[in-house]
Amino acid sequence: MMTGLAHRQPAAPPGAGPQVEVCVLHRAPTTLPDVRHWARAQFEAWHVPADALQEAELVFSELVSNAVLHGYGDVVSCRIEAGAADLRIEIREHVVREGAHTAAPPPDTRSEDEHGRGLLLVEALSSDWGVAPTLPGPDGCRRVWARIGLADR
Repeated sequence: MMTGLAHRQPAAPPGAGPQVEVCVLHRAPTTLPDVRHWARAQFEAWHVPADALQEAELVFSELVSNAVLHGYGDVVSCRIEAGAADLRIEIREHVVREGAHTAAPPPDTRSEDEHGRGLLLVEALSSDWGVAPTLPGPDGCRRVWARIGLADR
């Protein structure tokens, strides 16, 4: 049982192009083990090669942990997609309560202190990654995404 997680069905039917899965969770540290297990199970179901699976698992874990532990939203949605050339991981922090939004600055991957090293790993393991601007207002969200290349694996 996934405590605190609201799992949705696949966003794309099998064989209809890229495989997509979405999971929505309340922003609470107790949800992290379950959502990490959910992502790994999806990557394994998609037969992601072992080296790419390890990279995707680490990148997913860092991004979702940052959203849950350091984010500003009430709800976090996780979207993972497997295409022919890459895996795409997208984490969104959603504000659903009025007054809950306090804009967090974009992450600094150059930080040498104890925090921020996870994003250095994300940068090193991803073929591409980024942070979309925070949208203002009660429906605002911040989106962090990464791609893990699958070519030549």
